[in-house]
Amino acid sequence: MAEGTIYYDLLRPMAQPSAHVPIGAHSTGHYRLTRPFTCTIKTNPFVQLFWCSGGSGTIMFQDEARTLKAGDIAIYLPGMRHHWFSDELPWDFRWMAIDGPLAESLTVSLGLNAGIYKAGTVPIQLFKQLEKSIRRPTKQGERKASSLVIQILILASACQPNLSDPLAHDVLDHIHHCWNKASLNVASLAAVFHVHRSVLTRRFKKMAGTSPIQYINRVRMQNVLLLLQQTEMTIDEIAAHCGYHDANYISRLTHRLTGKSPRQYRLSHKTTAPEPKGD
Repeated sequence: MAEGTIYYDLLRPMAQPSAHVPIGAHSTGHYRLTRPFTCTIKTNPFVQLFWCSGGSGTIMFQDEARTLKAGDIAIYLPGMRHHWFSDELPWDFRWMAIDGPLAESLTVSLGLNAGIYKAGTVPIQLFKQLEKSIRRPTKQGERKASSLVIQILILASACQPNLSDPLAHDVLDHIHHCWNKASLNVASLAAVFHVHRSVLTRRFKKMAGTSPIQYINRVRMQNVLLLLQQTEMTIDEIAAHCGYHDANYISRLTHRLTGKSPRQYRLSHKTTAPEPKGD
């Protein structure tokens, strides 16, 4: 490639994250493009974050073209069609792809839905540490990479101006306190905060990037998966504990989220692989 160009992808050597991390670092990389470049257009099953430090490029969301420039981040969510290309050269950015059962829900809960956001200076040292951790395919390395992914996401979300809505924050806090009550829904939230449900939904979605009911379901399913991993509770008991009336419903959601039935998911987290040597 042309002089000054940096272009590499560093992938985790395992197809899926291990059971001991809820969020996996699938891959990361650094691109410094000094001539026109267009990505291979494809649909990916993970969350991908781009963090630009110089130049600019176009990120396509469906048929909408958005510009990614210095200090901006771009987010693709699982199942989205990836299509991006350089504009102003040199275009310099770091990126990471994350997977695992909580990857999308954590990203969206931080206000990072699909789109482009102001985020400030690229945390280069964190990305370098992430590269180092991915190069160490051990239990410790994978956990360190998961921790770094979360730190980068939190930094990326910290500059979001739409996080200042006090109503949306109060609704978020209320959900975190009452998520396991079966009566919790948009109507009950609207009654608690004395606001029309459409207003509440619009303001919450602007902050969190998802609707209140979707957020409630994501929080509940996070806890369903944790209880499947960490307890011997029956599916009926887990459903009641997490605010669901129907155990069959959470069975369907678990399969949709993980590709496994609750029983299969539980069994998969009871299997402990031998520790790799040399770390």
